[in-house]
Amino acid sequence: MRRPLFWFTVSFLSALSLTLGLGGLSALPVACVGALCCVLLPAAPRVRRGMALCAAASVLLALGAAGLHQRRLAEWQQRKGRTLPFTGWVLEEDLYTWGRGRIWGQVLWEGEPRPVLLDLTTGTKEALLPGQWVAGSILVWEARSDGEAPGGISLYGAAAADPAFIPAPEGFHPLPALAALRRELSDTVYRQAPGDASALVTSMLFSRRDLLPQPVLEVLNRAGVRHLTVVSGLHLSILVAWVGAACRRAGLGPRSTGLMAMGAVWLTAGLAGFSLSVLRAAVAVSLYLAGRWLGRRSDGLTSLAAAALVLALASPPVVFRAGWQLTFSATLGLLLGAAPLSQWLRDRWQGWFGRVGKGAEALADGLAASIFAQLGTLPVLAVRFGTLPLWGVVTNLFVMPFVGGVLLLGGLGAGCILLGWEVPAGVLLAGARVAGGCILWIAGAVARLPWGIIPIRFWWQLAFCLLLPAGLLRLAGFSARVTPGRLRLMRRGIALAVVVSLLFGWFYGRGEVVVDAGRRTGSAVVVVSGGTVAMVSGEGDYARRVLSEQLLRCGAEGALVLVFPWDGEANEILWWLDTFRPDAAVVPGELIPLLSAQLPGEYLEISPEGREVLPGVWVEHPIPQLVCVTAAGRRVVKSQAGYGMVTEGDLPPGWDLLIDMEGRVYQLNRRVKLTAQLPELY
Repeated sequence: MRRPLFWFTVSFLSALSLTLGLGGLSALPVACVGALCCVLLPAAPRVRRGMALCAAASVLLALGAAGLHQRRLAEWQQRKGRTLPFTGWVLEEDLYTWGRGRIWGQVLWEGEPRPVLLDLTTGTKEALLPGQWVAGSILVWEARSDGEAPGGISLYGAAAADPAFIPAPEGFHPLPALAALRRELSDTVYRQAPGDASALVTSMLFSRRDLLPQPVLEVLNRAGVRHLTVVSGLHLSILVAWVGAACRRAGLGPRSTGLMAMGAVWLTAGLAGFSLSVLRAAVAVSLYLAGRWLGRRSDGLTSLAAAALVLALASPPVVFRAGWQLTFSATLGLLLGAAPLSQWLRDRWQGWFGRVGKGAEALADGLAASIFAQLGTLPVLAVRFGTLPLWGVVTNLFVMPFVGGVLLLGGLGAGCILLGWEVPAGVLLAGARVAGGCILWIAGAVARLPWGIIPIRFWWQLAFCLLLPAGLLRLAGFSARVTPGRLRLMRRGIALAVVVSLLFGWFYGRGEVVVDAGRRTGSAVVVVSGGTVAMVSGEGDYARRVLSEQLLRCGAEGALVLVFPWDGEANEILWWLDTFRPDAAVVPGELIPLLSAQLPGEYLEISPEGREVLPGVWVEHPIPQLVCVTAAGRRVVKSQAGYGMVTEGDLPPGWDLLIDMEGRVYQLNRRVKLTAQLPELY
């Protein structure tokens, strides 16, 4: 049996996801399917027995890991409403709320200290800087199943009193030092020349996406290169190649080279904040380097499976994190399909032009890696985000040379800052910013192309996004064993299916009313063929970023109208208007003079009688705390109160969809289609 660890991990992750998601013995179907596959497998009895044992052992391990996690979570939930003393260090500060952050430390529980991750709100204006040591008490609001927390559990609550900043305890504490160094170094790199290019360089080196303005993130997202803003396997693979080349030039042996590369990998992971993407890559690269150091042949799928197994056992809820799913699916697609496609491209080049040079080899490898990395993430993007980045493959191919420039020049510049060499650091970082500016220019040009982000609105589109990567991977695996005519026919069939599906989705969706409800902030987006109406809810940068994601996911195009149903502060409304620059804003009448004096634009008064804001789209304010959008005969109602408070009012008849203040959706009939952002498709 080839790659037993890989098949064991696939079965384990499937069983763990079912058990955590549905509970009970829901992982047993995985065992039944595995047993059936083993029976029907056209292989030797020894291979079938091995696969059956792998399936059974993986299901048992998944049940044990899920059961242990649920038991620990239940124990922590018993502390809800209690005040527990804690000590620890700040892992990261909240990007959107002052005085809130995540603290890794210990709480005193029945006289014994227990390690846990705290999501703490201090209620003060005192900043929580990464690496600081703090002590205090936390009033536990909730114990959460958290995939980013070591052990998979975090406590959410508020400080019972202002926490005290304390000196670091005696001993060697590398993780707090790395967190503090990451913050200080990234701030220094950005302050060299603040701007979009500098923010991109800082993000690519330290995973500091909070420095990137929202418009820049939207451009990168539409161009399909937003993944470059987080340190991941791509960055570490480039780093390992550079360290290996430098060590070979210095005359170091394989073992010394492996140790140097592994040290560089984990230092980079620490400076990137140990995010999920970089942790997966660091574990996989470390296994690869360890195999080389021991003289063993390394296998990419086995290393990927080992990394997935380690992270899932350390924190079982990680299997539901979008970042974890994206990084593993991209690596899986690259490992399964990049090599056959690259070889096929080289053969075609040799048939057309003769000799295959180094430039042609690099082009073939880059194009193959980009295509199958994007194909690997396609199912995750469709299911989790409801989008298909059409131009991502093209953009990645053109920006890759500049990515290497940013990493090399920016990394050397950051090293010079640590050594106190200011002049070389300034020169190197200036070169990195030039490369970052080129990336932004290419992404901006691609983002202006039509069909940059295609929304996945219908079940058949979702099925297509799941089946297309599987079909292309199958084609890549069998391309060497089929006739050229059959291969040509398969390629044309896949291309025709892609074009027909996209065209059918565009024409079929033109007359639909599509609604996206943001469960994190409560904002609701209504998309029709003539434009988009967004009923805004929430405050701060976080709410604005969520609304931007909703607009992208819904495929919003044409005129944009923002509706502000609350009697809020004019300054907060101005922040929304300055961020999105809508074609019109529907606001309370008493705020119009003040808003128009500060920011000229088209302001419409929200009224109980209703008014037409787009052709065929009406907005009305029938009763307090309710806003209704009527389009194509459908009525979508957004409430600023909970569902129980709404039902007590005098509700107008004929509603199709009700969205409460927290973004929960109550389907009153099936005439309105929701996007795939919600757990269920309507």
